[in-house]
Amino acid sequence: MSLLPPYNGIAVGGYVAVLLIVIAFSLLSPSIVTIASVSLARPLRAIYGTIGQLAPASIRASLRRTAVATAALAVATGMMIAVALMVGSFRETVRVWVNQTVSSDLWLRPAKMLSNADAALFPPQIGEDLKRVPFIAAFDRIRGRDVVYHDSLIAVGSGDLEVAKRFGDLPMITPRSAADALEGAIRRKGALVSESFSLKFDKHVGDSVDLPTGRFPITGIYRDYSNDRGVVVMDRALYVRTFGDDAINTVVIYLKPGVNAEEARASLETMFGPKYHAFAVTNREIRTAVMRIFDQTFVITYALLAIAIVVAVLGIINTLTALILERTRELALLRVIGMTVAEVRRMIVLESAILGLVSTVIGIVMGYALSWILIYVINKQSFGWTIEFHTPLRIVVLSSVITLVAATLAGLAPARLAGRIDLAAAIKSE
Repeated sequence: MSLLPPYNGIAVGGYVAVLLIVIAFSLLSPSIVTIASVSLARPLRAIYGTIGQLAPASIRASLRRTAVATAALAVATGMMIAVALMVGSFRETVRVWVNQTVSSDLWLRPAKMLSNADAALFPPQIGEDLKRVPFIAAFDRIRGRDVVYHDSLIAVGSGDLEVAKRFGDLPMITPRSAADALEGAIRRKGALVSESFSLKFDKHVGDSVDLPTGRFPITGIYRDYSNDRGVVVMDRALYVRTFGDDAINTVVIYLKPGVNAEEARASLETMFGPKYHAFAVTNREIRTAVMRIFDQTFVITYALLAIAIVVAVLGIINTLTALILERTRELALLRVIGMTVAEVRRMIVLESAILGLVSTVIGIVMGYALSWILIYVINKQSFGWTIEFHTPLRIVVLSSVITLVAATLAGLAPARLAGRIDLAAAIKSE
């Protein structure tokens, strides 16, 4: 299913693959619980004595209930691990991309916020004024617009590619050298395209982009996470001739060595603020803003996963409580032959811990399988970009520990119920 192409831009095969993985691990739960119970019997007996032998045996004897509870918690844990892996991988990839892309010292903007809105533009004359600023080594004038391409809306951007070649660090997919791709675009009057554009329209280096204003050979494909519609980038001189548009959205500024960025920022705002309503942003502020927006976007995801874990833990509580009611006579007999209330409670909590441990292990394995589908199939087919796999170890470990502890604590309520069994009534019916 993962090999199937998207249908109308939707990764149907990827979603079906996720469903099949969840079903497969759920159907494997009885076998995994059985194997785990048998494997844990001897070490638990060595640690807890008879209680350690009875706990896994009770789980195995009530497999029709314990396997369902285990599968429910494993699915919730697996989804939490999968999303954590996907978000963690995406965040690390974006962090590296931002650090590589935002290599300039300052950004000069005509309006607040970071978006290149058409409502706020610099006139072309600002370029002549910037040339007279002594502490600027170079500047790159950025301009872009939306263009209809194959019944889709894409972004066409422009910049001073010669400046980008000398000072920038464009993250390339092909060719590996950004300088070669940029030099080719300048020499051949071509363009670079984003990865999402390449995947969405099946375009590669050597092909051409046919815009309403002309045909432009593709000289490079670069990594871009700012726009999933696709981006075409050309040299500013070519853009101005093609579209007749010499306005500027943003000026990317590279300072001379030894110039303090904060002092340069204050000077630029003093010089260009009154005339162009300009304000300057440091690269550190841009990087911080991007990562803050990213983290805020996925906060709700973790909240939903926490709810799923809570529901699954409640399932374990209900399962163990039902087992207590079914095993009333069995537990009464154990009490009569010498097991104390504390030992009965310890056995129930141990059963809950076993279920939690098995669920966590299944969930981790399932999570990695699901994350592979999310990262390399669904994400790529839905947004048109690839991300590097990265394990956020702290989140994975913390999620697993929370799940295991919550599942263990879930046994406390049924354990209290087991300690209040009416021995006389239970033994009389036996």
